[in-house]
Amino acid sequence: MILPPGLFIVLLFLSGVWFIYRNNRKAGTINLGIGLLIWLFSLNPFANFLIGGLESKFNLPRDLKGDVIILLGGGIIVKVPDLSGYGIPSDEMLGRIITAVRLQKKLHIPIIVSGGKVYKKGSAEAPIIRRFLIDLGVAENRIIVEDQSRNTYENAKYTRKICSRYHYDRPVLVTSGYVPASS
Repeated sequence: MILPPGLFIVLLFLSGVWFIYRNNRKAGTINLGIGLLIWLFSLNPFANFLIGGLESKFNLPRDLKGDVIILLGGGIIVKVPDLSGYGIPSDEMLGRIITAVRLQKKLHIPIIVSGGKVYKKGSAEAPIIRRFLIDLGVAENRIIVEDQSRNTYENAKYTRKICSRYHYDRPVLVTSGYVPASS
C-alpha cells in the first residue's frame, strides 16, 4: 500500500477522515469518494471488465497460411545468465516464442523477430529471442532479426521494410493478448 496507487488511496482516505473530523464534510466526502473510485478501478474484476470487450472480437484463424512469421518482442530480463548466453525472455514473451516455433515447424516459413533496445542501458530483445529460437530448433537461416524498434509502431515500420525487401506479403503476426488476472 506504500506504492502507487495504494499510497494515493491511503492518503485520500486519511485526508477524507481528517477533513470530516475537522468539520469539512464536503472536502472529506470528495476525498473519500475519489479514494474509493481509485481503489475500485484498481481491482482485477474492473480491469478485466474494461479490457474484455476489446479482445473478445478476436479469434485465432483455423487454417493459418502465410509466408513469414512476425514475432513481436514482449520483454526480456537482460543480465541473467542462461544456458547459451545472457538474457532471458519475460514470462509473456516465452508464450510468444513457443507459438512462433510451433508455427514455424508447421508452416516451414521464416521468422522475423522484432524488438530493439527499449531502454538506453538495456539490450535489444531480438538477438536474445533469436538465441532462444535457435536453442528450440529453428534453423539460423530461417530467422531474420529486426533489432531497431522500440515500440509497436516501430515494430510495424521496420518489419514492413523487411517484408518488402524479401517480398513477403502474407505475414502471420505472433503477439499476445491480455490475460485476465485471477480475482
